[in-house]
Amino acid sequence: MPFASVPEILKELRRGGTALLLDHREPDSLGDIICAAEKVSAKTLNFMASEARGLIRLSLPAKLCEDLQLEIQARNPDFPLQKAFTVSIDARGLLHPGISVKSRAKTILTAIDTECKASDLVRPGHVLPLRARTGGVLIRAGKTEGSMDLARLAGMCPAGVMCEVLDTKGEQMRLNQLKRFSSKHNLKMCTIADIIEFRLSHEEIIERLEDVEMPTDYGNFRLIAFRSMQDPEPHIALCKGGVGDLDRFGRVIPRPEPVLVRVQPECLPGCVFGTQFCTCGKSLAKAQERIEEEGKGAIVLLRRYPARVEEMVHPHATSSRSPAVPADRRDFGLGSQILHSLGLNQLRVLTNSRQKIFGIEGFGLSVVERLSLR
Repeated sequence: MPFASVPEILKELRRGGTALLLDHREPDSLGDIICAAEKVSAKTLNFMASEARGLIRLSLPAKLCEDLQLEIQARNPDFPLQKAFTVSIDARGLLHPGISVKSRAKTILTAIDTECKASDLVRPGHVLPLRARTGGVLIRAGKTEGSMDLARLAGMCPAGVMCEVLDTKGEQMRLNQLKRFSSKHNLKMCTIADIIEFRLSHEEIIERLEDVEMPTDYGNFRLIAFRSMQDPEPHIALCKGGVGDLDRFGRVIPRPEPVLVRVQPECLPGCVFGTQFCTCGKSLAKAQERIEEEGKGAIVLLRRYPARVEEMVHPHATSSRSPAVPADRRDFGLGSQILHSLGLNQLRVLTNSRQKIFGIEGFGLSVVERLSLR
């Protein structure tokens, strides 16, 4: 069965169905059967247990875990990638053994009930909650966050039920096996990257902070800071010619005409120290010169967070990001949000790259011209 769009997956979840959520579309991808926790039933759990054969888990928002006093089972600094399992739970006063699918469905529905209190749950139990990261797949590209995001996007309680898909030998199925499994059971499939792209195209994930006048060696600009839900530090837009101006009601003034823009990841060694490892500093300076000559434009500088010293010294070293979140796709998603928030529509992009720019149509943007920085 071919991969489905995120809206198709959401429709399936709303009606109480299940779907397959994969890590990515590569041959070694793993997958989980998922459903919205709000729609869980004994029948669904029995299908997961008998056909998928993996561990059934409940993904819950971090805030709900705090409210229900569901602490992480153990924290070991030697294993930073350990799963965020909380203490296991049962609903208080179950009429069936806690392991039965009826009881587990009852426990799940109890845990996500708006009136549920910590005292309504017995610990330990037979349902294994996972604490999802706030911000979903835009913060952590995992199936825990993916199932939570899909349930929320479907208009339901942001909690999902998941079960790994195993073969008859007890090994996790890979992509080709998962495709056959989805065809056999008529399950729609999507990937974590699909959810990321959908969210970047449909959600406002940034807020405007403030702006100041910024005289530079290349002319006078306005620096406007934006904060994304993904990162605590602000991203920066260097603007000229009325780009990003607000009206008396605090609304951005639209700029329907084509405007010169550049979106560039932050590079401390290149932009500050002039390292020879890259041309980031030269590209930034050239973009400022071109926009000063034009009299109108914007440069968006996206903050980046190297995980290792060598990545800071040589920012083009192999990134430690998850393969489900391609850097170019994620970064331009943020850049597109900022360009949209600056009131831009038609873009004249300053770039030496021929790489396709992903998903900007979802932000009401279009590239009308590519201009080399050389």
